[in-house]
Amino acid sequence: MSLMINVLSYTPNSIIQRLNDISEDYYALASSGHSLLVECGLKLCLYDQRLNSTEILWNWGLISDICWCEQLHLFIIVTVVNVYIFDETKLIIDQIETIQPYKAEKKFWGCTCTDQDLFISYKGCDTRIDQYALTKSYYFIQQWKHLCSRRGIIRDMRCTLDKKQLCLLVSTENDWRLDVRNSGTMEFIWSRFLLINLDARCRLSMLPNSESLIINWNENRIFRINGNSTLVEKKDYKTNYLVRNIEVVGFAYLVVYTSTGLYIYEI
Repeated sequence: MSLMINVLSYTPNSIIQRLNDISEDYYALASSGHSLLVECGLKLCLYDQRLNSTEILWNWGLISDICWCEQLHLFIIVTVVNVYIFDETKLIIDQIETIQPYKAEKKFWGCTCTDQDLFISYKGCDTRIDQYALTKSYYFIQQWKHLCSRRGIIRDMRCTLDKKQLCLLVSTENDWRLDVRNSGTMEFIWSRFLLINLDARCRLSMLPNSESLIINWNENRIFRINGNSTLVEKKDYKTNYLVRNIEVVGFAYLVVYTSTGLYIYEI
């Protein structure tokens, strides 16, 4: 546990394997705890605990986000217009036809799960989040509106590992911040402002103990924030690769998705 919390101390010298699988755009990945699913352009790469990989062809458009659904034991995959499920045991991809944007011109962006619900966010200046039940029908529950300012953009979102809180990475015309809300009621809990350029691209990743990592693509910088909104650490990566996303796989591996491939570290 303590090694994972000190995630920013990892260096290229401690790497155990580098895998040459590279995304075309969004660098989406998610872990089930014992496996890792990575978006690699026109294919999905599924890695097991021994880092053996299985490739699955992907022909349904750019993937903007992936999350693991513990309740259904499925990966959920979001493109700008549709949502899919991926069964890691059967290697089958199916579309969730009951989930569609609330308007034809709107585009999906992010996804995350609690034990009961699936949350879907929208691309651009649209702060709505749709909530669906994690049942076989994936029925619509409600739409949460105006969770940040009218001109705000929800850049990324993740539930804490205990599923009790929903973390929203938000940018506005003036600032970036991390907002934390109750995942059941959407009640506001706290917010942390971040020194990030307004035109930056960023990703959000969760660590144990309700800690958050914000990955700043433009400056190759990572912020680590604890569950009390304190900025614990900030690190600039002085490397020839650009950090795009980070995922912890169970208690075994730390995976860093970069502009040159996947770097995997043993915990």
